[in-house]
Amino acid sequence: MVIKVALAILIFVVGRWLAKKAVTVAHKMMLRSRLDDTVANFLGRLIYGVLLVVVALAALSKVGVQTTSVVAILGGAAVAIGLSLKDQLSNFAAGIMIVTFRPFVRGDYVQISSYTGTVTEITLVNTHLTTINNHDIIIPNSDITTSAVTNYTALPNRRVDITVGIGYDADIKTAKNVMLNLAKK
Repeated sequence: MVIKVALAILIFVVGRWLAKKAVTVAHKMMLRSRLDDTVANFLGRLIYGVLLVVVALAALSKVGVQTTSVVAILGGAAVAIGLSLKDQLSNFAAGIMIVTFRPFVRGDYVQISSYTGTVTEITLVNTHLTTINNHDIIIPNSDITTSAVTNYTALPNRRVDITVGIGYDADIKTAKNVMLNLAKK
Protein backbone atom coordinates (compact mmCIF):
# COMPACT_ATOMS: atom_id res chain seq x y z
CA MET A 1 0.00 0.00 0.00
CA VAL A 2 2.88 2.39 0.78
CA ILE A 3 4.33 1.77 -2.68
CA LYS A 4 0.96 2.55 -4.30
CA VAL A 5 0.67 5.82 -2.35
CA ALA A 6 4.25 6.78 -3.22
CA LEU A 7 3.59 5.97 -6.88
CA ALA A 8 0.36 8.00 -6.80
CA ILE A 9 2.23 10.99 -5.33
CA LEU A 10 4.91 10.60 -7.99
CA ILE A 11 2.26 10.47 -10.74
CA PHE A 12 0.63 13.61 -9.34
CA VAL A 13 3.90 15.57 -8.99
CA VAL A 14 5.26 14.59 -12.40
CA GLY A 15 1.85 15.03 -14.04
CA ARG A 16 1.48 18.49 -12.54
CA TRP A 17 4.94 19.46 -13.79
CA LEU A 18 4.15 18.12 -17.27
CA ALA A 19 0.81 19.97 -17.26
CA LYS A 20 2.57 23.26 -16.46
CA LYS A 21 5.08 22.66 -19.26
CA ALA A 22 2.29 21.80 -21.72
CA VAL A 23 0.37 24.96 -20.78
CA THR A 24 3.51 27.08 -21.19
CA VAL A 25 4.09 25.67 -24.68
CA ALA A 26 0.41 26.07 -25.62
CA HIS A 27 0.38 29.66 -24.31
CA LYS A 28 3.43 30.57 -26.39
CA MET A 29 1.85 29.01 -29.47
CA MET A 30 -1.39 30.92 -28.89
CA LEU A 31 0.45 34.22 -28.52
CA ARG A 32 2.49 33.49 -31.68
CA SER A 33 -0.77 32.95 -33.56
CA ARG A 34 -1.76 36.51 -32.51
CA LEU A 35 -4.53 35.33 -30.22
CA ASP A 36 -5.57 37.97 -27.71
CA ASP A 37 -3.66 37.78 -24.41
CA THR A 38 -6.88 37.54 -22.37
CA VAL A 39 -8.11 34.54 -24.35
CA ALA A 40 -4.66 32.92 -24.30
CA ASN A 41 -4.48 33.25 -20.50
CA PHE A 42 -7.98 31.87 -20.07
CA LEU A 43 -7.40 28.93 -22.39
CA GLY A 44 -4.10 28.23 -20.65
CA ARG A 45 -5.83 28.07 -17.27
CA LEU A 46 -8.61 25.92 -18.71
CA ILE A 47 -6.10 23.47 -20.23
CA TYR A 48 -4.18 23.36 -16.95
CA GLY A 49 -7.36 22.66 -14.98
CA VAL A 50 -8.40 19.82 -17.29
CA LEU A 51 -4.91 18.30 -17.25
CA LEU A 52 -4.76 18.58 -13.47
CA VAL A 53 -8.09 16.72 -13.15
CA VAL A 54 -6.76 13.97 -15.44
CA VAL A 55 -3.54 13.72 -13.41
CA ALA A 56 -5.47 13.62 -10.13
CA LEU A 57 -7.74 10.89 -11.50
CA ALA A 58 -4.71 8.87 -12.61
CA ALA A 59 -3.13 9.23 -9.17
CA LEU A 60 -6.36 8.26 -7.39
CA SER A 61 -6.76 5.28 -9.70
CA LYS A 62 -3.25 4.10 -8.77
CA VAL A 63 -4.21 4.15 -5.08
CA GLY A 64 -7.31 2.06 -5.81
CA VAL A 65 -10.08 4.67 -5.74
CA GLN A 66 -12.93 4.01 -8.19
CA THR A 67 -12.55 6.96 -10.56
CA THR A 68 -15.93 6.42 -12.25
CA SER A 69 -17.72 7.63 -9.12
CA VAL A 70 -15.35 10.61 -8.87
CA VAL A 71 -16.06 11.52 -12.50
CA ALA A 72 -19.82 11.25 -11.84
CA ILE A 73 -19.51 13.53 -8.80
CA LEU A 74 -17.44 16.04 -10.80
CA GLY A 75 -20.05 15.99 -13.58
CA GLY A 76 -22.87 16.61 -11.11
CA ALA A 77 -20.92 19.40 -9.47
CA ALA A 78 -20.25 20.98 -12.88
CA VAL A 79 -23.98 20.97 -13.69
CA ALA A 80 -24.87 22.49 -10.30
CA ILE A 81 -22.19 25.17 -10.65
CA GLY A 82 -23.29 25.88 -14.22
CA LEU A 83 -26.90 26.39 -13.16
CA SER A 84 -26.00 28.64 -10.25
CA LEU A 85 -23.63 30.75 -12.34
CA LYS A 86 -25.69 30.94 -15.54
CA ASP A 87 -25.54 34.76 -15.70
CA GLN A 88 -21.80 34.78 -15.13
CA LEU A 89 -21.36 32.02 -17.71
CA SER A 90 -23.42 34.09 -20.15
CA ASN A 91 -21.12 37.07 -19.51
CA PHE A 92 -18.14 34.78 -19.87
CA ALA A 93 -19.28 33.37 -23.23
CA ALA A 94 -20.01 36.90 -24.43
CA GLY A 95 -16.53 37.95 -23.28
CA ILE A 96 -14.96 35.23 -25.38
CA MET A 97 -17.00 36.42 -28.37
CA ILE A 98 -15.90 40.03 -27.80
CA VAL A 99 -12.24 39.10 -27.49
CA THR A 100 -12.43 36.76 -30.49
CA PHE A 101 -14.42 38.93 -32.91
CA ARG A 102 -13.03 42.27 -31.64
CA PRO A 103 -15.84 44.74 -32.30
CA PHE A 104 -13.64 47.10 -30.31
CA VAL A 105 -10.27 47.00 -28.58
CA ARG A 106 -8.74 48.76 -25.62
CA GLY A 107 -8.41 52.48 -26.37
CA ASP A 108 -11.38 52.69 -28.77
CA TYR A 109 -14.03 55.36 -28.22
CA VAL A 110 -17.37 53.55 -28.32
CA GLN A 111 -21.05 53.88 -27.59
CA ILE A 112 -22.68 50.83 -26.03
CA SER A 113 -26.41 51.26 -25.36
CA SER A 114 -26.61 54.67 -23.70
CA TYR A 115 -23.01 54.67 -22.47
CA THR A 116 -20.23 56.45 -24.35
CA GLY A 117 -16.56 56.36 -23.46
CA THR A 118 -13.09 54.99 -24.06
CA VAL A 119 -12.59 51.25 -23.56
CA THR A 120 -10.03 50.89 -20.77
CA GLU A 121 -10.28 47.17 -20.05
CA ILE A 122 -11.92 44.11 -21.57
CA THR A 123 -12.20 41.12 -19.26
CA LEU A 124 -13.97 37.84 -19.88
CA VAL A 125 -16.91 38.95 -17.73
CA ASN A 126 -17.26 42.71 -18.23
CA THR A 127 -15.91 45.72 -20.09
CA HIS A 128 -14.79 49.02 -18.55
CA LEU A 129 -15.46 52.37 -20.21
CA THR A 130 -14.11 55.72 -19.06
CA THR A 131 -16.42 58.59 -19.93
CA ILE A 132 -15.31 62.12 -20.81
CA ASN A 133 -16.30 63.04 -17.24
CA ASN A 134 -13.77 60.45 -15.99
CA HIS A 135 -16.42 58.02 -14.74
CA ASP A 136 -15.66 54.31 -14.87
CA ILE A 137 -18.60 52.38 -16.32
CA ILE A 138 -18.59 48.60 -16.00
CA ILE A 139 -20.84 46.86 -18.53
CA PRO A 140 -21.53 43.11 -18.40
CA ASN A 141 -20.38 41.49 -21.62
CA SER A 142 -23.74 39.79 -22.21
CA ASP A 143 -25.32 43.26 -22.39
CA ILE A 144 -22.75 44.28 -25.01
CA THR A 145 -23.43 41.32 -27.29
CA THR A 146 -27.18 41.94 -27.18
CA SER A 147 -27.06 45.67 -27.95
CA ALA A 148 -25.82 47.90 -30.73
CA VAL A 149 -22.19 49.01 -30.46
CA THR A 150 -20.93 52.13 -32.21
CA ASN A 151 -17.16 52.19 -32.54
CA TYR A 152 -16.16 55.77 -33.32
CA THR A 153 -12.46 54.99 -33.74
CA ALA A 154 -12.81 51.96 -36.02
CA LEU A 155 -12.52 54.07 -39.16
CA PRO A 156 -9.87 56.78 -39.65
CA ASN A 157 -12.18 59.52 -41.00
CA ARG A 158 -15.29 60.90 -39.34
CA ARG A 159 -17.93 63.31 -40.46
CA VAL A 160 -18.97 65.97 -38.01
CA ASP A 161 -22.10 68.01 -38.57
CA ILE A 162 -22.05 71.47 -37.02
CA THR A 163 -25.07 73.72 -37.23
CA VAL A 164 -24.11 77.40 -37.43
CA GLY A 165 -26.58 80.23 -37.46
CA ILE A 166 -25.91 83.55 -39.16
CA GLY A 167 -27.98 86.68 -39.44
CA TYR A 168 -30.56 87.09 -42.20
CA ASP A 169 -28.76 90.09 -43.62
CA ALA A 170 -25.26 88.45 -43.53
CA ASP A 171 -23.40 87.40 -46.66
CA ILE A 172 -23.53 83.60 -46.85
CA LYS A 173 -20.42 83.34 -49.07
CA THR A 174 -18.32 85.37 -46.61
CA ALA A 175 -19.60 83.32 -43.65
CA LYS A 176 -18.79 80.10 -45.51
CA ASN A 177 -15.25 81.28 -46.32
CA VAL A 178 -14.64 82.35 -42.71
CA MET A 179 -15.77 78.93 -41.42
CA LEU A 180 -13.67 77.03 -43.99
CA ASN A 181 -10.59 79.09 -43.09
CA LEU A 182 -11.17 78.37 -39.39
CA ALA A 183 -11.56 74.66 -40.12
CA LYS A 184 -8.32 74.58 -42.13
CA LYS A 185 -6.40 76.22 -39.29
